[in-house]
Amino acid sequence: MTVIGAKYTILCLMLAATFSGISLAEDAAGRLSLEGIWILDMGEERATMVVYQYDGLLAGACNGGVDPDPWNAAMVGSVLGNEIELHTSRHENEAIMETLIRAETTGENINGSFVQSDSLGRVTSGMISGFKINPDVSEYRPAVEIAPAVPPNKETAQAIERTNQTVSTVKKSRFVDVTTQSDRVFYLGWAWKPDDKVN
Repeated sequence: MTVIGAKYTILCLMLAATFSGISLAEDAAGRLSLEGIWILDMGEERATMVVYQYDGLLAGACNGGVDPDPWNAAMVGSVLGNEIELHTSRHENEAIMETLIRAETTGENINGSFVQSDSLGRVTSGMISGFKINPDVSEYRPAVEIAPAVPPNKETAQAIERTNQTVSTVKKSRFVDVTTQSDRVFYLGWAWKPDDKVN
């Protein structure tokens, strides 16, 4: 009786371990890792996107376009199971362009649809596909990098300050110092150089 009970207990433990392993695999599959750098094809446009993942929330940036009109955009989104929703926002030709993407993913590629609208009322839509090219988010580079403002060095700052002080102390007078006009001849309020031609 005890041998049968022990065998039954071992069998129950093995079944429990097997089913818990399946359950753990499903949990792992349910939380796909989307973090990394992606290439997206949206109609005729191609974009590069970096994705940071915080459980079911996504954030990052994307860029695209070619010279002379490259663009950068901010991105936020979410993932639930294998379904993702992404929202991007960018400035383009003095208009704001918003894009909404809904797609399914395997964690390595996505397929779905998008709709775009801008602040001038133009709307486009189409299909989107993409794939992850690098899990390392530190490799992402924006299309246009804004150079940080470089403060002037000490000598330049002092020279600018001296110039500003000089300009502020010099006051314009309505009188003309005639000693500074020695090459001109004054006659009844008119001034000309002797070599000037008279019409």
